[in-house]
Amino acid sequence: MVSLGEKISKLRKQNNITQDQLAYMLGVSRQAVSKWETDTTYPETDKLLGLSEVFQCSLDYLLKDIDEPQIFQNKAPVVQGIDYSRFIGAWCNIEMKNWDSDYYMIAIVGQDSQYLYFYQAAKSRRLKYGIVLKQHIDSVAKLELGIKKQNSLPTLPATIPSISDPFKPLIHKVCTLQMHSPNFATFLFSTDGYQKVLVTAISADRIEIKDKTSVVILNKRDIVGIVES
Repeated sequence: MVSLGEKISKLRKQNNITQDQLAYMLGVSRQAVSKWETDTTYPETDKLLGLSEVFQCSLDYLLKDIDEPQIFQNKAPVVQGIDYSRFIGAWCNIEMKNWDSDYYMIAIVGQDSQYLYFYQAAKSRRLKYGIVLKQHIDSVAKLELGIKKQNSLPTLPATIPSISDPFKPLIHKVCTLQMHSPNFATFLFSTDGYQKVLVTAISADRIEIKDKTSVVILNKRDIVGIVES
């Protein structure tokens, strides 16, 4: 009998997903994924549903002693983000999924497997740097701008610096954040994100923000988007 942990490990490897990446997608720690794969602990119901969605397999396959045809060999890795390179340098609107707020009048300047990097045009012609998590994007559309509108927009930098951590340019900046869960965000605010907070510190997987007198530490994976205010 093949255990649940063995199935998770096998499916993860077939899809070329690391434990860190699977943990990111399901909102858990890498240690949690490791414990699932060694059958030390058992995923909660919502995580089982998430595993079924990520690996495109049935719950019956995960939970019961049955074989299921493996259809993943010719499938692109689930974690691989959509390539938005054709939009780099263009002014666009980004429409978000579900409850997430959209990003308008932005110029996409870079990407990695998880994030798009952009500048948003402020009314003062100032460029506001931001990033958005690809998995929450519904669509990206180039804007058809007339000459007058183009001339009113700020000029993009001639060169974009290499960004090892897309959050890094936001340190010590006042920003607006969108959170992964509206319920999580509303414990401080009645909106779906944090408004005008100061980014005070950044680590590999966390970000520290300050709002007036409160200091909050957030997981980066819970942030849908962040942009300078």
